[in-house]
Amino acid sequence: MKKKISLTIVCTLTIILMILFTIFSFNKMVALGFISFAIIFQLFNIAFQKNRQETFLFTLILLISIINIYLNHVMPDTIVSNKTCFYVFHISYYLVTLLVYLFVRKTYQIIKFTLFDTLFLFICIVLFLLITILPFNILKENINFINFFNLGSVLFIVLLSLFEIKKKDFYPFISLIIIIIFIGNLIDLILIPRTVITTSYIYPIVAMGIAFIYSAIEFQASSEKLVTADELVSLNEKIRDTEFAFLNSQIQSHFIYNTLNSVQALTISDPQKAAELIEDFSSYLRTRLEFNQMPLLIEFTDELNHIRTYLNIEQTRFGERVNVEYNITIGEFMIPPLTIQPLVENAIKHGLSNKIEGVTVYISTYEDDKNIYIEVKDDGVGFDKASEEAAQGVGTKNITNRLSLHLNASLNVASSINEGTISIITIPKNKKM
Repeated sequence: MKKKISLTIVCTLTIILMILFTIFSFNKMVALGFISFAIIFQLFNIAFQKNRQETFLFTLILLISIINIYLNHVMPDTIVSNKTCFYVFHISYYLVTLLVYLFVRKTYQIIKFTLFDTLFLFICIVLFLLITILPFNILKENINFINFFNLGSVLFIVLLSLFEIKKKDFYPFISLIIIIIFIGNLIDLILIPRTVITTSYIYPIVAMGIAFIYSAIEFQASSEKLVTADELVSLNEKIRDTEFAFLNSQIQSHFIYNTLNSVQALTISDPQKAAELIEDFSSYLRTRLEFNQMPLLIEFTDELNHIRTYLNIEQTRFGERVNVEYNITIGEFMIPPLTIQPLVENAIKHGLSNKIEGVTVYISTYEDDKNIYIEVKDDGVGFDKASEEAAQGVGTKNITNRLSLHLNASLNVASSINEGTISIITIPKNKKM
């Protein structure tokens, strides 16, 4: 609501200024200066934002306006003849109409092409041909008749923009720009009949007015994008905090107690081993507790170190019941932190809780032309996916979401009773980090 009010105030003031400029004396250099500034502003928008075709089209409209104002309203007649100005003015006049039509279609995202659109383009082509083919004297005598058809084309654009207004906040103000262009053309045609263009004040005033309004729209839109970006950053921080809380909740209390009991037992029988276990346990806890301070992507080798740290703890606690085999053929890529380690923990948990002889975990990486694959496989008892979704769904979904968000990667988990579980992460190679 606030942005509509502010833009409405800007548009109202602009229209008032246009009326005052029309009534009183007007320095055309002011229009040239402001339109030039507006063009620079739009070029910055085009340079720093993608998919700004509508801004590019509007910038072309302003560039043509500058050329027209300079030739017909500023440059002395001794340098450019009135005949040249006459042709330049009307060629640019109809070219602007065509660009405004394309601008409206692009801004309003109009895809459907109707019979009226075909008729409009046909009229534009005919007007260009008439200006190009007709001799100067005949063209000058019939120019008002030709301008009448151009006015009809602009009216069609006005109706098109009004018809396409939906719930977009800026659409009414874009329609206002088209209406101002139509009114300017109408005044030129009806109130200021002429054979020489240099007496008209309307074209510079209209060009300056629409430049002012569109710049205000673009400024408001850019401000909204900055606010949206700030909100997105804030949302990402909240998501990060939620992931942090979730991962910490997954550190089961019995895992901590049992690890500390193992440390206590080793302090007597093998102090060196106890020291190593404390170091591994400290590294494991640090990774979990400082997750929200870690970068969104880390080297795979760092994630592999986290996995080895966890496995060292489990192998110290359970001895030969926990085995691991590595087949790392590729390791130079990025991965979100704590995406593979939870899969390994699940494999250990299932294997040890239901299989007396223990479990072997196979961790491997490989690639093809399109993807990098990370595979975590175990020979545990497996599980029924439907019965385990309630318990594992949150953790797996968390990993899947982060892989998809940051790498456009996917996670596929397959398990069979008494055969084991296999989890495969697929990372597209063409995804920019």
